[in-house]
Amino acid sequence: LTDLVTDLDPKFKEAYKLGALIISEDLGEYEEGVKLMEKGLRNNPDDFWLTYEMGFLHYLGGRNYAEARRYFMLAASLPGADERAARFAAAAAMKGGDVEAGIALWQDLASNSENKHIRELAARYIEKLRNEREAGAAAEAAVPGGGPQRKDQN
Repeated sequence: LTDLVTDLDPKFKEAYKLGALIISEDLGEYEEGVKLMEKGLRNNPDDFWLTYEMGFLHYLGGRNYAEARRYFMLAASLPGADERAARFAAAAAMKGGDVEAGIALWQDLASNSENKHIRELAARYIEKLRNEREAGAAAEAAVPGGGPQRKDQN
C-alpha cells in the first residue's frame, strides 16, 4: 500500500516515514523499511527530516550504527538541519564503538553550538570517550604482546 501511495504522490513524505516505521517495527521487516525510506530519499533528496529519520531507522531498527551515523551526518549538512542530527551522529559513533569519530563529532558540537547545554553535554561526552580510550589503551598494554588475548592462548 505504501508503494502505491508514494507512487501516486512521491512528495508525500509522511507516507515514507510512517510506512517505514510500521514496516520495520510492527512487521519486523527492517530491510523493507529501509527500501521504502531509500525511495523517499530518491524522491526528496534534500529533505532533512527523511534523512534524519533514515538515521533513526538504522540506529533503532537495525542497530547499524555506522549507517545511522552516516545518515545523521548527512542530515546535519542539509538545509533546515538542527543540532539534533549532529548529536545523534556523535551518539551513533559512540554506540558503534568508534571512539575517535565520537570525540571528533562531539568536539565539533562543543566548538560550534550556540546552545550552552549542548556545549556542556559535548564536553562531558568528550571526557567520557577520552577516559574510555585511555582505559582501553591501558588494558591492551597490560596484555603480553600488546594486544587482546585470544581464548586459545591459555
